[in-house]
Amino acid sequence: TGLYDAPFYRWVHAEGDGLPGLVIDRFGAAAVVQPNAAWIDAMLPTLCAAITELAPDVRTVVKNAGGRARAAERHGDGAMARLEVSEVAAAFPRASVTPRTGDMRRLVLPDPNDVHVLAAAIAGSASLIVTLNAKDFPRHTLNAEGPSRQDPDAFLRALWAEAPDVVAAVAEAVRARAEDRSGAPQPLRALLKRARLPRLAKALG
Repeated sequence: TGLYDAPFYRWVHAEGDGLPGLVIDRFGAAAVVQPNAAWIDAMLPTLCAAITELAPDVRTVVKNAGGRARAAERHGDGAMARLEVSEVAAAFPRASVTPRTGDMRRLVLPDPNDVHVLAAAIAGSASLIVTLNAKDFPRHTLNAEGPSRQDPDAFLRALWAEAPDVVAAVAEAVRARAEDRSGAPQPLRALLKRARLPRLAKALG
């Protein structure tokens, strides 16, 4: 790290550094690992330990699965969605909840197809539902059941206020992934605005 004036750089560049399929980027107190080979997934805990040992000021290691997601793209949106769901399930194995039958039957929302979301939030004792769909999650219904509602922009802006380095690292990983997938430059602010995240875009500059 002494080669750089600031801790923002590509730390490992796959085959160029003798580690095929592995890309690691440094963003201040966060490091982003992009695993593009099966061996990296198996070694991920060891890699994370090595990163924090070599750079003790790195407090967060973020996994960006862009490479394998690109492989799934060739098989359509369904494969991409299944990949993303399986990765979330693997990363947060205790986060899955099953809505209770009684809640599914008694809850009423403007769109019946959204009832399972509120029922799952109740079953999991969630305090917040993050959604852009304000119309189908009316506050008076949510207030009676417990969870509140927040749009993604406000939610991510609040996370940024608490952990700016971590959110900035994740945003940059998403930007790089979008650029890689599109084959065109993807300025972060414009990308976030297209994703209906204007306040986060302003916060990240």
